[in-house]
Amino acid sequence: MRPEQLINLPNTAALVLLIVMLLVLRHRESKLAIGSWLVAMSLVLASQVAWYFAKASGPQAIMVHTFRLCADMLAGVVLLLFTGWQDEGRSGQTKLLAWNAVPFLALELLYGLQVYRPEVFVACAAGGAVVCLAVGFALCRRWPYVVWQLLLWCAVGAFGANGNFRAAAYWGLGFVYSRAAFHLWFRLGRGQLGRLMVVGSLAVWSTSFFLHPWLLQIATLRPLAESIWAMQRFAVPIGMLVILLEDAMRENKLLALHDQLTGLPNRRFMEQSLLAAVQSGRAGVLLLDLNGFKAVNDRHGHLAGDLLLRQIAVRLRRLADAEDTVVRMGGDEYLIVSNHDLESLALAVRAAVREPVRIDEEVTVSVQASVGTASFPEDTGRARGEDAVTELIRVADRRMYAAKESGKANRGLIGTNDRRTTPRSA
Repeated sequence: MRPEQLINLPNTAALVLLIVMLLVLRHRESKLAIGSWLVAMSLVLASQVAWYFAKASGPQAIMVHTFRLCADMLAGVVLLLFTGWQDEGRSGQTKLLAWNAVPFLALELLYGLQVYRPEVFVACAAGGAVVCLAVGFALCRRWPYVVWQLLLWCAVGAFGANGNFRAAAYWGLGFVYSRAAFHLWFRLGRGQLGRLMVVGSLAVWSTSFFLHPWLLQIATLRPLAESIWAMQRFAVPIGMLVILLEDAMRENKLLALHDQLTGLPNRRFMEQSLLAAVQSGRAGVLLLDLNGFKAVNDRHGHLAGDLLLRQIAVRLRRLADAEDTVVRMGGDEYLIVSNHDLESLALAVRAAVREPVRIDEEVTVSVQASVGTASFPEDTGRARGEDAVTELIRVADRRMYAAKESGKANRGLIGTNDRRTTPRSA
């Protein structure tokens, strides 16, 4: 093993470790859409490992060099076409776009196998331009990308015609990686640190490919360029790990503020939303409880009860305006934070809840709603801030249970000035 190969062993070890970490995460969380990332990084690793078996010259050196060029190109193609999508690919469109990879792979094969003939490289560039146009017409869109790629093939043809075969091959690699960086900038989640790491690493990687033919000729810059190039091989999976961490944090935050069964905001979210409404100077709450829900659970089972709760949640979301907040308080209680006419909203809520819910082909159930409302500042006295939030919920809760016990759930609201204390029913 040559000295320069020994120097890069730590980078290779780091890449292996990062890929193993991604594999472990994929095993633990099968829903993670990281299969294409693993394929791309495995190709990069294969390219790096092959380098340790290369000799300075001879047939083996040619084959290893060809393998490394093709592996790097395939990794770029996978990053460009398959990564960043929630479903790990897009079937028909992806198949069409994949045809663009054929002339790029041919370009790397020609250079790796040392087919140093200008007419062959020019023919490859012409074929790439034809494929690019054909795919562009088939998709009937993204013409700026088509023009961008056509300009690349013109440059490749010019390099080949002038005998600069290395520039032709490495500009092909640089183009694919630059497009991968460009597309991942839009595919990955906005505001993510991992997105910046992945895209930035790919941008540096593509720049290294573009400048590679000339940097090799400058002895003082070559070690630095090779170090930067090698660093990007494990900077991309680090960025991917950061993205997974950020996704997990965002999901945990979502779960902390939302009800898992219905997807509605939970009580914690409601308290924050209602506090903001109170601080704005005007707020109203409508609290409702489902009459007959326990009977549905007892007779048809908890799965039927869960389906009923989800359907009620859907109906309440449809009733509420965009600025309203619909919350599941727990059990069969819901709350709506709204600044609109609460009495009209209550009538609409009762009507929506009364509509039958189909459990299956043979079973249809129906429930009714007991409703209580409260408004800020009318019903909170001198309470402000968090105290006003607590008072609003307390007043709405008392009125809702007063309506339930007095049998008025279907005949209107308890008056907004009714301050009587009514015990909760069981």
